[in-house]
Amino acid sequence: MATALAQDPELPHRWLAGDDTAVLPPRSMIGSKTVRAAAVQAAVTGRLHAIGCGKDSSTRPPTLALVIDRRRRSRHLARYRRDNAGTTAAG
Repeated sequence: MATALAQDPELPHRWLAGDDTAVLPPRSMIGSKTVRAAAVQAAVTGRLHAIGCGKDSSTRPPTLALVIDRRRRSRHLARYRRDNAGTTAAG
């Protein structure tokens, strides 16, 4: 459902109007199934994030979306580690 909404945000309106529009998920030519699935998930997540922020951008290719997602996650992890460097886990 999220993949279809990421590809076509107007899909619920079309369904309510009786239009059985088929929406194809993003496709990637990456050889590894695991990396390909991660790339498609990154493309869908990035598109939903853009829609949630009010941006109406086009869909990124899954490979590019995966690279952008990995850089974003790396920055977030570095910030988390920097902000929590002095804390220890209480057991």
